Amino acid sequence: MLKKCSKWVIETENSFVFDTTESRYLLITIPINQSQSKAIDSILSKRLKRTIYDYAFVGMRYASAAYEVLSSAHIYPQLSYSRMKLKYFYPKLLRKRLLKEAKKKKWTIFYREGKKSRKWEKD
Repeated sequence: MLKKCSKWVIETENSFVFDTTESRYLLITIPINQSQSKAIDSILSKRLKRTIYDYAFVGMRYASAAYEVLSSAHIYPQLSYSRMKLKYFYPKLLRKRLLKEAKKKKWTIFYREGKKSRKWEKD
């Protein structure tokens, strides 16, 4: 069995803000209940201790890993890892779903445009 080379890290809100000084970003606040919060804490604790999949071009990437966390709290339906990898192969696919739902359910959205000189992905 091959050793997994990827790892999860915790990045606090303050370090995130400083890291993205001239970047475009989107924050969506998803209201959750106590049991959803516990489920998210549980999956994140497990992944911080031991990553069960490698980050890979054809594998679990940021969006599919984020979907795994959301589905563990039953915010979205649970899917197999292979289905998650295909359905959320890159961030825009999950971001579009989240934005659509955020607008529909009136979740808080914070958006920053980023540098005008950089070509950003269009949603």
